[in-house]
Amino acid sequence: MVTRTHPRFAMQCPAVFRREAEGQGDIINLSMGGCCLQVAEGEGDIRGILTLHLQLPEHKQPLRVDAAHVRWKTAGKLGLRFLFLETHELKRLDQYLGRLASRTSPAIAAIRSS
Repeated sequence: MVTRTHPRFAMQCPAVFRREAEGQGDIINLSMGGCCLQVAEGEGDIRGILTLHLQLPEHKQPLRVDAAHVRWKTAGKLGLRFLFLETHELKRLDQYLGRLASRTSPAIAAIRSS
């Protein structure tokens, strides 16, 4: 069983990522430590360190992740670990996830943490 440091929250929001070229996808779960990004099957060989812009619901400005490491990939999905966010972006992420946590029952949050 995988032990997680941060609870994950199922969600969906558009995202733009960049390494050598720009691509688009959808965030399908999010935590303080990273996310799962769903991309088109033909998106190519995505690996290494990416920059990421997440268009969080109810936010006008995208959340910028300056460095996210591709930890794993499967058909159309990437597991990203956040390596660096500016302090103000980290605060925005924390506030957004706090709102999600307040809307989620403790039992569901516990399941998502595992």
